[in-house]
Amino acid sequence: MKRFLLASVATIALVGTASAADIYRKAPPPAPPPAPPPAFSWTGCFVGAHVGWGWGKKDDDEIFTVDETRLTNPPTTRSFTVQASNSFDTSGAIFGGQIGCDYQFGFGKGAGGFGGGAWVIGIQGDIAGADINGFSTDPLVTNFVPFLSPFGRIAVKEDALASVTARLGYAVWPQALLYVRGGAAWTHDRWDLHGTFFGLLGNHEVDNTRSGWTVGVGAEWAFAPNWSAFVEWDHYDFGHHDLITDSISFTIPGNPPRRFDVTDTFNEKQRVETFKIGVNYRFNLLGFGKGKAPVVARY
Repeated sequence: MKRFLLASVATIALVGTASAADIYRKAPPPAPPPAPPPAFSWTGCFVGAHVGWGWGKKDDDEIFTVDETRLTNPPTTRSFTVQASNSFDTSGAIFGGQIGCDYQFGFGKGAGGFGGGAWVIGIQGDIAGADINGFSTDPLVTNFVPFLSPFGRIAVKEDALASVTARLGYAVWPQALLYVRGGAAWTHDRWDLHGTFFGLLGNHEVDNTRSGWTVGVGAEWAFAPNWSAFVEWDHYDFGHHDLITDSISFTIPGNPPRRFDVTDTFNEKQRVETFKIGVNYRFNLLGFGKGKAPVVARY
């Protein structure tokens, strides 16, 4: 009987000790809160497409020079020059694509969010087909023999625009960017010079590639994780350029004979304004882009 009582007491003591240990055991730590969604960043590269409309202005200068040489001994020469100018407008659609990369950075704790903003720098290349065209009359014909204007036609079609630009933007909202851009530009024109003083050597069709500069402003909105849309205005300036120089020489018999050297030079200045709308697909490249918060300088 004593042994039974001792065994019972020992069992109760062991159970009590185990229960006490359970009471003082630490509870498991709470589960960590879910991670916040990654901060949006403009850092990364993109490729996209655009459509729009272009308006151009052509300023034409034409210089017509005649050198008359009397074939005496010694020969004597006299010259006269006639110059005239006019302007005409061009317009038409544009359609093309762009590719580039951006890098976002900021200053202060608020950079990259509402009220703090963030700066974005980048580089971009654009190329577009165009149908920007217009026509005018030969400046000399218009100014000196206007009744022949219907027969002195100058037509031009601008069929390509391209540029490589740097851009600087400011994120007024994490997904909304305002920016300016500027850099080098190129264009390709097709000229039809028909029935003008260039007819001295026949009519001319001239392909002309020009280089110049461009500046523009725009706004871009990231409407999905990898997609953004933009609107943009750009000014292109291609300066002055000698488009073509035509010349012919002939001799009129007489006493003395006279030789005539005739030169016609056509110079034009070209500017274009464009308005574009487009979309970009933005992707993560070399660790940039999606999921990366902007670099912030803290002071």
